[in-house]
Amino acid sequence: MSQPMECPRCEVISPPGTAVCDCGYVFSAAGDATEYAKQTTRMLVSGVVFTVLGWGAFALLYFVLFDVIKTPVARLSFGLLIPGPALLLNGLRRLIRKPS
Repeated sequence: MSQPMECPRCEVISPPGTAVCDCGYVFSAAGDATEYAKQTTRMLVSGVVFTVLGWGAFALLYFVLFDVIKTPVARLSFGLLIPGPALLLNGLRRLIRKPS
């Protein structure tokens, strides 16, 4: 079985078989571009999906719980807005900054 790989750029330990580190460093030359492109596409698509779902859930929870029931707990629904844009921005960053 393969050993975990340590990135020489950011020193993060990645699982065996990882082609590209999160920082963009390419571990292997074989299949690195396609794997990187797949990961970036997956990140962009999941960012869009989570953004849409997060806004929908936020609107439902906030407007139903806060406006109708008047509970301050609905303010916690703002946390649903964070993961989608974070994934989307990280995917865009990876798209702009291709592996070296």
